[in-house]
Amino acid sequence: AAGFGALLIAVLFSSLFSRLLSSPLRSMSLAARKYAGGDLDYVIPLASRDEFGDLARSLNSMAAQLRKTGRLLNKAQEMSGVGGWEYDVRQSRFSWSPKVGCILRVDNSALPETLDALIGRVHPEDRATLLDILARDFTQNASFQTEFRLRHCGGALLTLQVVGEVTLDEKGSPRSMIGTFQDVSDRKRSEERLTVLANFDALTGLPNRALFQD
Repeated sequence: AAGFGALLIAVLFSSLFSRLLSSPLRSMSLAARKYAGGDLDYVIPLASRDEFGDLARSLNSMAAQLRKTGRLLNKAQEMSGVGGWEYDVRQSRFSWSPKVGCILRVDNSALPETLDALIGRVHPEDRATLLDILARDFTQNASFQTEFRLRHCGGALLTLQVVGEVTLDEKGSPRSMIGTFQDVSDRKRSEERLTVLANFDALTGLPNRALFQD
């Protein structure tokens, strides 16, 4: 009887101890899923001042710092007119920063999610540019820069300058790409205007001596 009582106490203690451990572990697991899904506003409830409580406080502090960093990054992109993007090569899926919608004059929920959707909005003459980048050998140089024309939902063409960097897998194939892009349409129009002024007579519109000599 004494042995059975001791066994019962041990089972009860083990069950209680397991429950005490499982509750904070469930909170940590839920927090990990929230953070991985991009929900950095989730706060782990602090119910103890032991090691689990210390870990919860550290995770809450980390999430707060990430929120602050994200806000600063979004503000910097908004002020500079630069949008951020990430492309998962294996899933053919894009992720966009909030500034991208402003640049393309569209709500972020309507931005292209796949490469095919993006290619469909690119000027036909520039589509090969993007496809060539994906086919490039990045083992020697993981960064790239290019320009292409893209039609926004209002119908006008924008010239976008894209700067990116590639992450390779263990086989040396692109796994993901991350970078920025900026609307340089005004700059391109100014460059074209300067080219016209340098090579054509402003009054008659005829080629000038500089163009003739060239």
